[in-house]
Amino acid sequence: MLRRIRLTASALITLMACITTTQFTFAQAVKVNFNPNSELSQFTQVLLTAALDSHPKYSVNGHYTNHPIKRDLDMLRFNELDIVWHPTNHELEQEFLAIRIPITQGLLGFQSIVVKKQRLPEFNLTNQRRLLASLVFGAARGTGDHQIYSSAGLTGVYSSNENTLVHMLEGDRFDYLPTSTHRAHRLVADNPELNLTIVPNLVVSFVKPIYFFVNRNNPRLASVLAEQIETLITKGDLDELLHQQAFAAHTINKLSNEKLVAIELVNPALPEETPLANSRYWYQFNSDTSTDKAETLLSSL
Repeated sequence: MLRRIRLTASALITLMACITTTQFTFAQAVKVNFNPNSELSQFTQVLLTAALDSHPKYSVNGHYTNHPIKRDLDMLRFNELDIVWHPTNHELEQEFLAIRIPITQGLLGFQSIVVKKQRLPEFNLTNQRRLLASLVFGAARGTGDHQIYSSAGLTGVYSSNENTLVHMLEGDRFDYLPTSTHRAHRLVADNPELNLTIVPNLVVSFVKPIYFFVNRNNPRLASVLAEQIETLITKGDLDELLHQQAFAAHTINKLSNEKLVAIELVNPALPEETPLANSRYWYQFNSDTSTDKAETLLSSL
């Protein structure tokens, strides 16, 4: 009798070990690169962790690198990464599975204008629209933003990175630097010796959804990720996570200015499938910048 009990206990221990091992290995580690120097990357880490770590089949396996986005897209292409985020365009949506939920609620589609302080009086509310058309902007190559400005008939000067652009602006290589509102604040604060400032009552806006992208060989992950993010939206968790981020706070604060002029540009790379009509996906401003106060650059030239 004693021997039978010992065998039963041993069998139970073995069974429990198998169950524990099975549970431990059941969750698939999702490979993702996070850039520790990027506010957007820090936000996506929080968002992906909230979305996937609560799911029994997936967990986030993050690596911290400063890869250029082209490198991350190459790694996604060859299944070395499982998820990458990027402003959407026709080519990316043809090659990869796009999770068509704009994770920053469109906030990165609003750009402030950085200029030299001595030139700020030129950018008054009466002539901003025509002025932008008559001057030269600066932009970083590879972001896609410069194509939006160029397609509006504006003239640009390009560089490999934004840090170089602020020095080019100070050296009068071009007239104004449009960049994401939170980034504009950082560029001015980090370069006090360059005597730069932000045009206070002006933004340039265009639709710029940031999506998660997954390899086409991994439709299950794409489906789960979409479902989990939809759940976060329904519960209000995505709003809470996003609005805790400094880049979102700077943008929302800027666009809450009642005197703001919004010059709208068309994004020629925007796919037709963009869910523009789904108000749950986009930040809803209390101000009236989307109607009477908004101006369209092309019609005002």
